[in-house]
Amino acid sequence: MAGNTNSTLKYGIALGVGIALGALGVILLKSNKKTLRTVAAGVIGRGFDLKEKALTMVEEAKEAVSDLLAEAAAKHKERREKD
Repeated sequence: MAGNTNSTLKYGIALGVGIALGALGVILLKSNKKTLRTVAAGVIGRGFDLKEKALTMVEEAKEAVSDLLAEAAAKHKERREKD
């Protein structure tokens, strides 16, 4: 169940970023001001950086939990074999 929550959160964030980028894109396409477009491109680039960092953090958290579960399972198995 927790896997579904992580996946839902990850795709929800991606959807939100996509919607925001799409809306910003429409505004920029209607604008002919080069300065605005340059600034917006920089902001969007930073948004991509943040998205990548967030996804990396999610993957690292998943790995840490997976390691913890594997360790707990090994300890459980040791206790069962002693009994």
